[in-house]
Amino acid sequence: MVHSHYENLQVSRTASDEVIKGAYRYLSQKWHPDKQPSEKRSEAERIMKLVNDAYAVLSDPTRRREHDEWIVTEEAREQAAAPSGGSTSGPGSGSPNPTEPEAGLSAQARTEYAKAIAAGHWPLALLTSFIGVSLIVGLLQKIGWVRTLLDNHPLASILVILFVIGGGAKAAVDERRDKVLDKNDDQTLKVLYEKSSRRNATAAICATILVAAGALAYAVWLTRPDLIHQFAGSNTSSPDNPAPDASRNNADAAALAAASAAAVGTDTASTVDVSAGATADRNIRVENQCGSPIALFLAMPDKTSGQWSIKHWEFDANEAARLNAKISPSDTYYFARSTDNVYTWAARDGDKTSRAFSIDADAPAVRFVKIEPQDGPEFLLKLRCAD
Repeated sequence: MVHSHYENLQVSRTASDEVIKGAYRYLSQKWHPDKQPSEKRSEAERIMKLVNDAYAVLSDPTRRREHDEWIVTEEAREQAAAPSGGSTSGPGSGSPNPTEPEAGLSAQARTEYAKAIAAGHWPLALLTSFIGVSLIVGLLQKIGWVRTLLDNHPLASILVILFVIGGGAKAAVDERRDKVLDKNDDQTLKVLYEKSSRRNATAAICATILVAAGALAYAVWLTRPDLIHQFAGSNTSSPDNPAPDASRNNADAAALAAASAAAVGTDTASTVDVSAGATADRNIRVENQCGSPIALFLAMPDKTSGQWSIKHWEFDANEAARLNAKISPSDTYYFARSTDNVYTWAARDGDKTSRAFSIDADAPAVRFVKIEPQDGPEFLLKLRCAD
């Protein structure tokens, strides 16, 4: 029989890289010279050299392939020579297996046991990773460009998030496996393995259901927030969506009492009753489909005082975002213009549904367009250059 590095590391010739690494960890700790009594230290150093040499070869794909070819060649020569039962010289061939313990599990068996035991940790690892990643994504959404990226590339965002969740869970399971392998003797590993094997099937089912449900819910939340609102049964109970970024925070102009006086057309009062439409307030999503940055102004009455106020946002070219404002379907007007003043979105003269407001203290009033009622949980305002 050809004695090879596989025997020195106590693994089969088909062992995976993970098993080889686990066996090396176990044998390195077991035979570390510093952990041996003085009378066994020289023997431990000899065995550690064999273990290190074996791992150096088997962990390198090229050297492992060459070692496998050497084994095949030696076995063919041994068979042709019809040996009387001896062992072909090879790495560490001074004894049948210099690293084989007198009794107990081999390094490969210990690694397989620890791997099976740690598999029961997958549900908790997935749940913990899911919660952690969700919290991080929730915080990152407060950054404007991150929110825009999630809105514009929902499928890619979901795939990346799932990859991060899975990677975090796998890292936790691997850490659990290493701890089980390092802290338990052979008998304890056998007991833990027998217990874990009975619940791993249930754990796998629970983990699959958990990941599928979480991924589906997260995908719906990213791509179809209207379904979440409908499921909740109310469009007004959800909190306002955050502003796209800090530069787009509401720069409320002073609540202009004089703005109402500047309104022209059929308007006759400086205040309006907004209580009737309060329960129908909804979020608004704005899509800048123009190749130029724009400034958007929304005019809406204050629910408490009834006085009109104007809120202002800035959008980059072709940017889309939800605003941190809820609007009434009957009392909100908008005006927009590109920052280079080439394009303007305003009401036409004679439009009796429009209102006029002053957005600059030293400039004449401009006519705001009334936002028409729309179906769905939120308003959609598209600004095109051709408008």
